[in-house]
Amino acid sequence: MSYRSLAALGIAVALWLVPARAEPAGRLQAPPGQTAHIVAHGLRVTLRVPEASYARNTLTRGFVTVQNVSHGTVSVERSGGRPCGDINPWIEATNRASRVVYPPALRVEFPSPCKQLTALHFAPGQQHTWRVEVIVRGRYLRAAVHLASSRTTIRTPAVAVEVTSAAAPQVTIGSSGQGPYATVTPPGPVHGAMLYQSSCFSGGSGVTEAVNTLTWTPTRGTRIYAGCLSPSEWHAVAGWLGHPIATIDEVQSTEQPDGARSGPGHGPRAGCGHGARSG
Repeated sequence: MSYRSLAALGIAVALWLVPARAEPAGRLQAPPGQTAHIVAHGLRVTLRVPEASYARNTLTRGFVTVQNVSHGTVSVERSGGRPCGDINPWIEATNRASRVVYPPALRVEFPSPCKQLTALHFAPGQQHTWRVEVIVRGRYLRAAVHLASSRTTIRTPAVAVEVTSAAAPQVTIGSSGQGPYATVTPPGPVHGAMLYQSSCFSGGSGVTEAVNTLTWTPTRGTRIYAGCLSPSEWHAVAGWLGHPIATIDEVQSTEQPDGARSGPGHGPRAGCGHGARSG
């Protein structure tokens, strides 16, 4: 065997002996953009916002990276869907007064059964990146992560974005055998599926019902249904990524069921009639 052949064989054996480096689960490359981070409770939490300017009430996605920088295991709550608890991690939008204006997405959420949250364990050095939806209702965005063990929430410093004006989708309310529905018409070209959240409540004759879709859910076409055949109230938001969302607030009475949660600074509008509006 020649010297060149022996050298090639030696390199191949050496490479075979080096263990393969596994890509960590959840590795996602966030695009360039504005960032903010914090190191606390053994975790480094980083928020990356792709754009510097958004139209008010735009539905967009940011990137939240959580990395364990300690020497021990750190556990965070695993997302179970609201109203059990906020999607974890999540992105908050705040106004100039530092008031949280998102989440929640809806003005009112009605109680319904939900799953028990579990823990997501981070070994030393492990990291995970999530795409997280946010409605840009304020010009300051920050990431938040809830720890499983200490019930502590870690928040990054806020990233400031420019907020501009833009046309919002138009909403038309209708009814069918499946109950009330809303048709959402964008003001211009859009791409991808329409996303929505919805919460409705039906009460009367001793029978109550609450139907919730409290995570961002894609739907085909431009129509969403309340989920309740004859709702006393229906609250929803719908729209496309990169564009302002539409808001639906259908209220038939001023009464709310026990446990109903109103969004910050908002409540149901009294009186009958359509409450659909844009933006």
